[in-house]
Amino acid sequence: ALAANVAIKVMGGPDVPTRFGRTDAKSSAESVESQVGRLPDGDKGVDHLREIFGPKGFDDKGIVALSGAHTVGQCHLDFSGFDGPW
Repeated sequence: ALAANVAIKVMGGPDVPTRFGRTDAKSSAESVESQVGRLPDGDKGVDHLREIFGPKGFDDKGIVALSGAHTVGQCHLDFSGFDGPW
């Protein structure tokens, strides 16, 4: 959320009031057991995005909005295995 707020401001957008931190867990012990399948793989298509985000309540319009927000910037090979602009 912090990175998104900074990016919006840098691109000339408004200040977005945001409350940081999780309200649903007091410690990491209350977190999910596995991260597998929670985020999409970067090398797969639309069906994979629907498979990951559909159960979370996203329709195609929501998936496009979420995915579009992630097109600002570029990938870093040492972080994600992908290199260059989105």
